[in-house]
Amino acid sequence: MNHLIALSPTDLAPAQQSLIEWCDKRIDHWIAERREAQEGYDHAIAHKWKASQFKRIMLKADRRIGFYRKVRAAIDAGYLIVPNFPMDVFAIRTGAGRGRYIEKSYNTGFRQEPRLLEQGQGEYKNPMPEVFSSNRDDGKGGKKSVYYPGALQDELEIPMHLVKPEIMQAVDRARALKLFDQIGIVTDQKADPIVCGQILSESGWGQKRVTFFIAWFVDLDKL
Repeated sequence: MNHLIALSPTDLAPAQQSLIEWCDKRIDHWIAERREAQEGYDHAIAHKWKASQFKRIMLKADRRIGFYRKVRAAIDAGYLIVPNFPMDVFAIRTGAGRGRYIEKSYNTGFRQEPRLLEQGQGEYKNPMPEVFSSNRDDGKGGKKSVYYPGALQDELEIPMHLVKPEIMQAVDRARALKLFDQIGIVTDQKADPIVCGQILSESGWGQKRVTFFIAWFVDLDKL
């Protein structure tokens, strides 16, 4: 079984090196998968075979190659992998300027998901876009309110007890890499807050995610 265990700080450096080697193996695996699928696709097109199954494998391979390359880049940048904590996400990396359009009869917000871009692409935005509303005919001679998302906002929000220059600078350094797909805070509000970045493989049930430590705040006056 492939796994990684660190029992003390001195274990972290060897663990990081093991992760780099693991990423390289996964990248090589999916490059080989893509090459084989490309050959099958080219043959199918040339000889009038159904080629859609090869296309699906190629697209999956492209997503996985990009995913593992981003994970490796985060390790190279010195970020440590931590467990996949549940997080309150406050920043997503996206190339979109507006939220995905949907209409609701009530305003519960329109939380957006990251677009899973390659490193260096997109910008970090607040996952909660501004909300607009309009009145529509309800078909019964009356009116009804309809809510829908507008522009994505540049301003990010974190809890007031985390608004410390050191925390914001650590997040800014992570944002500058344009590497993490989303950044958030571990949701256990009773614990000392931990800020993490996550890299996601794809959308849907098959999604893989890797979480990296960015910053941790401890209020010694409350200990």
